[in-house]
Amino acid sequence: MKIPLFDNIKGFLANPVAMAVAVGSVAVIVAAMVVLVKRGIILRQVRDHYGRLFKYVARYKPAIFMTVVVTTVYSSASVGRVALTQPAMNDILMNPNFNIGAATPIVTAALILAIGMAAGGFLKTYFREYVIGRVVVDLRNDAADNLLGLSMDFHDKKKTGELLSRMTFDVSVAQKSVELLLGELLEQPLTIVIAVIAAFGASWQLSLVVFLGMPALIIPLKKLGWKIRKSSRKSLERLAGATQAINQAFSGVKIVKSFGMEEVEKQKFHKENEGYFKKFLSVVRAKAGSNAFVEFASNTGAAGLFALGCYMLTMKWGLDAPSLITFVLANTIMYKAIRELVRGVNKLQESMSGAQRVFELMELRPTVKDAPDAQPLPAFSRDIVFRNVTFTYDKEPVLKDVNLDVSAGELVAVVGPSGAGKTTLLNLIPRFYDICDGAIEVDGRDIRKVTIASLIAQIAIVGQEPFLFHTTIRDNIRYGNQSATEEDIIAAAKAANAHDFIVNELPEGYDTQAGEHGVRISGGQRQRITIARAILKNAPILILDEATSSLDSESERLVQDALNRLMTNRTTLVIAHRLSTVMHADKIVVLENGEVVGTGKHDELLITCPTYKKLYTSQFSRTVTERFTL
Repeated sequence: MKIPLFDNIKGFLANPVAMAVAVGSVAVIVAAMVVLVKRGIILRQVRDHYGRLFKYVARYKPAIFMTVVVTTVYSSASVGRVALTQPAMNDILMNPNFNIGAATPIVTAALILAIGMAAGGFLKTYFREYVIGRVVVDLRNDAADNLLGLSMDFHDKKKTGELLSRMTFDVSVAQKSVELLLGELLEQPLTIVIAVIAAFGASWQLSLVVFLGMPALIIPLKKLGWKIRKSSRKSLERLAGATQAINQAFSGVKIVKSFGMEEVEKQKFHKENEGYFKKFLSVVRAKAGSNAFVEFASNTGAAGLFALGCYMLTMKWGLDAPSLITFVLANTIMYKAIRELVRGVNKLQESMSGAQRVFELMELRPTVKDAPDAQPLPAFSRDIVFRNVTFTYDKEPVLKDVNLDVSAGELVAVVGPSGAGKTTLLNLIPRFYDICDGAIEVDGRDIRKVTIASLIAQIAIVGQEPFLFHTTIRDNIRYGNQSATEEDIIAAAKAANAHDFIVNELPEGYDTQAGEHGVRISGGQRQRITIARAILKNAPILILDEATSSLDSESERLVQDALNRLMTNRTTLVIAHRLSTVMHADKIVVLENGEVVGTGKHDELLITCPTYKKLYTSQFSRTVTERFTL
């Protein structure tokens, strides 16, 4: 079976004029690309927007190599069917001496190409999806790892809904980038190259005309692509706002309902959602404009080329009917591939906005981190000392020149009016934040010069709002000590006055799911489980942040009894709202407006510290009033 395409290509290569025109056309395209690179347009995009994503894809080079190979096979088999057009017409349709034997080679070739397309299609899909899946997993892992490693000041400022949006929606959008890179943006260029070869084989003269028109497509598509990317980023930002709005409403749904604010929250979400829709339409308009431009250019170009081909056929300028049909088919495939490529580039511009937002999370760095020469902190044995500690949060002074000495084994209470800086003071010990001036020392070592992990390992914290994970009661207790045995867990639960209600009141005992934030059990029960968690950690330093302030009297009694066991043989710093719970403390520290205004025992402070006396008097008076009211 003779294939005229190969002979036509040989003729083209032997024609110096044709070669010169082809080289000139390619030079024009290259020159246009160079201009864009020099202006920083393409280079900046590749470096800033695509480079990091390429690095993730490049981790799986064997799978990518196989994707390229099988995609080439698929595209070659797809376009290869065009090469059968001329021999089919010459040997069968236009052959007066046709016999069935002449069709056998063509049918055989068509079957081989069909098998190549089927096998190539299956394998390219498999290898492409493998890489896509791995890259998405890597993106989520790296984003989560970086977020969990950031300091508390970041999490204080960032909205949970926005972070969830970036970890879900934005990663899903970034996934489309990888799909496009290994799909349309790989397959369509290969198809175009093979289709161009087939077109040159049919008529190199008409193919040169196609080449001359290519540079005119570059600038308009570039501008439209930039608009798509910009609009897409804004739409994702509005989507994050909508996610935050509904996440906040769901998280506080009890408060929403108790104040009858359902309609207000609905309107907030509707407003954010409408904002997202408007930005989404901007993306749609830019994509539609880009697609319409390519559609117009390709269709008018095809009509012009067909007219020129018919004229050449009439004038018998080296073109016959089979060659013209072959050229038309090759260009049809090429223009279809170009349209798909442009759509793919537009989608890539859109999806890269998601990748950019994910990468922005990965670029964040913790403000609190280990010093280069940080050393592990030895077992705590002596004291915790604050030396002239000053702390400012968002330029607002919170603590000023605080001096405090806590000896090992002491129970130290921190009291003061609301906003005095009590919680902030204790949050500085585990380095949730870094001080602005002064020093905090544990056994004479500045905590900024020891590893954070070794410091945290020696501190247990029980907060005002007990937090449980959406897992079993057992796993919640074991959270701070993963090597704990079942006996250890039960012993900690008993010490925390939690064992009895776990086995007698919860449907599945220690295997009961706590629910999100522990909503399936009462506040007092949640607090006792967090105390059991702290007991099991068995850290020498204990921080209690108003651990009984929001409990009823019975729950408070049980929790306080558990706390007394927890505080035994530990150095304890406790924030207390009710002074009656800390009057027995070894030392009471009084804070007001971020400054220490008194230190001593209860009886001393009643005489020497007006702020403490005022707190005590107001609470005692309120207690008496409440008794008479009852």
